[in-house]
Amino acid sequence: MDHSTAAGGSSRADRLSRNGRIWPAVAARDANALITLAVDVFGFQRQLVVPGEQPDEVVHSQLVWPEGGVVQISSAGREGSEF
Repeated sequence: MDHSTAAGGSSRADRLSRNGRIWPAVAARDANALITLAVDVFGFQRQLVVPGEQPDEVVHSQLVWPEGGVVQISSAGREGSEF
């Protein structure tokens, strides 16, 4: 019996590509520019972008990779941030 597929027909690899992966978090000096680069050049899709109180500050963002996975980008050097 093959246990690599669930009752719904998706393989373990398919489920892991959508769930259970590590989502990297990147703190950047210019988070908005890095988000634009990831979307326009690499093909990520904006899922969520939370602006900060300061101009051009990003508190949190989530960019989705179409084949599965997410990268999080925020502004480096924000007050109260570890990065």
